[in-house]
Amino acid sequence: MELKIAKNEDNELFNRKNVTFNVIGYDATPSKEVVKEELCKKINALPDMTVIVNLSQESGMRRLNGMAHVYSNKEDIDKYERDYILKRSEKKNAKKEGEK
Repeated sequence: MELKIAKNEDNELFNRKNVTFNVIGYDATPSKEVVKEELCKKINALPDMTVIVNLSQESGMRRLNGMAHVYSNKEDIDKYERDYILKRSEKKNAKKEGEK
């Protein structure tokens, strides 16, 4: 799996970075968690401060297009991100902690 950064823009209004990326070269469609880990490694960001907003696959192609918001503090995440997006990532994190 190869992750390429298409855009990395500062958004001073919301105190975050908007990152647009593409994922290519995979056999099975990677999960959001795997993509998030790779993205954080690539841009040197903390996973807790990164929110994947959109992840979509092009029809008939093995390519994912995505957008993430990278924050510098937890207060801005709670202030600016939509609640349902935060709940999605919390459910998956809670499920991982509960597994044995």
